[in-house]
Amino acid sequence: MEESELINQIKDQNPKAFSHLVDLYSTMVYSVIFKMIRNSQDSEDITQEVFITIWTTMDSFKGDSLLKTWIYRIAINKAHEFIRKKNRKKRKGFHVQMEETSIQIQENEPIPSELLEFKELELAFNQSLSKIPENQQIAFLLNRFEGLSYNEIAIEMKTSHSAVESLIFRAKQNLSKLMKKS
Repeated sequence: MEESELINQIKDQNPKAFSHLVDLYSTMVYSVIFKMIRNSQDSEDITQEVFITIWTTMDSFKGDSLLKTWIYRIAINKAHEFIRKKNRKKRKGFHVQMEETSIQIQENEPIPSELLEFKELELAFNQSLSKIPENQQIAFLLNRFEGLSYNEIAIEMKTSHSAVESLIFRAKQNLSKLMKKS
């Protein structure tokens, strides 16, 4: 099925066309979200939210970008929304009851302090990523986490190779500045 036909059928609320869209893009959406959230259950829930949003807002898709890019943006926005909500909850405080347990650390396992440092670094990176312009986020994530070449990103984002180079360069600069502040 051609993309324009798929879009029109989904706009007409055709459940079979929507099911086809889910089959085409659910793995990509889940993968993008999981890379940001790092929790399979939350990633599955957010993936479902992304497709609900697509179903309810397909009329707003104007075709200025590829369908895949539009879906990718929705996925990133939903993941950022989840991270922001999660961070607000953390600031409210929580109570953890520690039980007496004996912990044995294997030779190659990271020690708890290293895990904590990694989680803090990951959180700082995700927060920094959410602060850079959306087109920089998309280009950066498509390159770093999806492994797309600059030419493939240019096609996805309907822009030039040099524009993609610039977006990724600026994304790296902005992320570097923001990470230094964290």
